[in-house]
This record gives sequence, structure tokens and C-alpha cells, in this order.
Amino acid sequence: MKVLLLAENWPPRVGGIENYLTHIAGYLPDDTVTVVAPKGSDEMVSQEVIGKKFFFPIIKPSWLPLYRSLKKLAVEKKSDVVFCGKAFFEGYVGYLLKKKLGIPYVVFTYAMEIEEWKVNRKERKKLEKVLLNADAVVYINEVTKDSLLDLGVEEKQLVKIWPGVDDAYISADGDEKVLSKYGIKKPYILSVGRLIERKGFDDLIEAFSGLDQVKFPDIHLVIAGDGDMKDELSGLARD
Repeated sequence: MKVLLLAENWPPRVGGIENYLTHIAGYLPDDTVTVVAPKGSDEMVSQEVIGKKFFFPIIKPSWLPLYRSLKKLAVEKKSDVVFCGKAFFEGYVGYLLKKKLGIPYVVFTYAMEIEEWKVNRKERKKLEKVLLNADAVVYINEVTKDSLLDLGVEEKQLVKIWPGVDDAYISADGDEKVLSKYGIKKPYILSVGRLIERKGFDDLIEAFSGLDQVKFPDIHLVIAGDGDMKDELSGLARD
């Protein structure tokens, strides 16, 4: 099966979507995926990555040149399916390609994007069109699933694919080495992510500090990551 993956979020940009999509592409068989991304980098995957400009501000609509280019590319690559890295903008292109060429498309969704787009009436209508016409809609957690069902997506369209961990980072005794290195004692709660405001690590620390110390006397909280809030969160944890 030949896959055309459209990814506005792609390395060298750093983020959860970028990491998620590169691993999706990286674990598919070689020579089956063609990635289209802005300033495409192929350092993360073995498949072909084609760098293209996604938007042209002086043209209306600004995505028209990309769409025309993708129509030709989909035919040239004999694409069997289009993977859309997000509902907007990639999902809308997938919708248009399906109408024009009959190629099925899959939309990948994430909590923040769906929650933000669904509250705007104009964007919600467009979002519903993209999602309801998709051949599959991938979600990563139950919160997003509930939002998708609320938008009218059918259960049979939904596919759960959790963000995974590369096998290279896992070993039989690796966890014990890490626990020893950082002086972490079991039992513990682990949260991993970028240390930025919208991830809510400050709320997690506040909630953890309110645990009943009689019922949970020995539980530790471990936060792994880096970001702009690192110093602030360290101070909050000390307080």
C-alpha cells in the first residue's frame, strides 16, 4: 500500500505531533510512504520526504498551489491512501483529494486542536466536513474520542493509536538504572512532556501536594522533560 503523508508539523520543528508522526512513518515498511512537509527533513525516517511550501500569502486561497502540486504527486506516486497529520490544514486537503481523485484519507487528531477548533462555528462546520468524510479518524486519548463523537464522527471510523516509545529506549534493567541515577523510590507517579504552560504540570504539582498523606504516605511524583517552565516548576515543587 502506498501512503502519502501530509505533515505541516515535522522536524526540524520540535513537538508532540512531530514526534508522533515521525514514528508513525518510521515504523511503516520502507518505500511505502512519501512524506510532504515544510522544509522536509528525512533524518527521522527512511522514507522519502519532499519539502514543500504549504501556504502562499499573496494567493487566495493560500493553499491552492500546494493542493495542485499534491494532486499531481498523488497520481505520480499511485497513492492508495492519504494520511493527514492534522484535521486542519492537512485534513481539508485530504477531503479535497478524495473528492477529486477518490483516494481515501485518514485524519490524525489531538486534544488541544480539536477542542480549540470546535468552539468556533465556522471552523466547527469545516471540521465536521473533514472528519465525517474521512475513512478513518485516529485519536490518542478518551477525551479526544468524546469530542470526536460529539462532532458526529461514527464509532466505526475511530482508531486509537497511543503515542508509543521506541524500543531502543527500553531494556530489561533500564528502569532500575534510571531510578538509581535520580534517587527515585517506588511507588511513584510519572509524567513526561514539554515543560510549557498548556501541559498543566503546575496543576499536577498542586494536585499532588493535596494528596492525603495518611492514605498515600510513600508515593513520589516524577516529572521528566524540559521547557520554558522548568525553573518555575522546580520552585513550585520545592514550595
